[in-house]
Amino acid sequence: MVVMSRFFIASITVLLLILTPVVVFAQDTPSSRIDLTINQGPGLLLPTSPFYFADVFKNNMRLMLASYNSAHKAKVHLQIAGERIAEIKVMIEDKNMPARALDITLASLAENIDGARTELKYEKGKGTNVEKLAAALNDTINSQKESLRILATKTDEEANLKIRANLVKIRNVESEIEDEMATGDLQNEQKQELTQAVTTAVKDASMAASTAKTLQDKLSAVSPKPTVAGVATVSSSKK
Repeated sequence: MVVMSRFFIASITVLLLILTPVVVFAQDTPSSRIDLTINQGPGLLLPTSPFYFADVFKNNMRLMLASYNSAHKAKVHLQIAGERIAEIKVMIEDKNMPARALDITLASLAENIDGARTELKYEKGKGTNVEKLAAALNDTINSQKESLRILATKTDEEANLKIRANLVKIRNVESEIEDEMATGDLQNEQKQELTQAVTTAVKDASMAASTAKTLQDKLSAVSPKPTVAGVATVSSSKK
């Protein structure tokens, strides 16, 4: 029965992949293409598609088929999270990222990273040494976070804030994964995090200064300037 059940699920998944229309993306020009630290493509459909539920169903089947092994399932969760990041990338490049589509993608991203944490904890609960698994998951999440930071700089202010808020959620989950790493790996991770925090702070400060300069220039441009007659009036009154 178990074999038949798995065969049935696998058959449905294959059928779904065949029937789901393949998305053809426009060829990127050098100016529109975004380079990320992860090398992963999006799912078959984007969150902007009315048939996106089919892609979600496909991913749920992947997780179900991976349920026999918690370590493998944790990695599948992060693979799906990588797809979500790639979907954000494509939507930005296509200049078609509605707020709802971004919200759906970010929610799925956070959910799958949390799913990886849950599977890691479950594997540890069975008495397994999960130090290597935790380090592998952490490396993947670090690459995904860096990709999100890059994408955040390519969006408008509202999307930027949403992505950065999602990064905070991911960091909170990641800290629990780091707790399961070997001491040496954890120390290296803490050094990398501090270095990244300093780099981000410097970039934010530079961006804030640039924004302030732009706003000041705009303010100067719209501020009324005294007319020649007005200056003459003031000068005569002083006499």
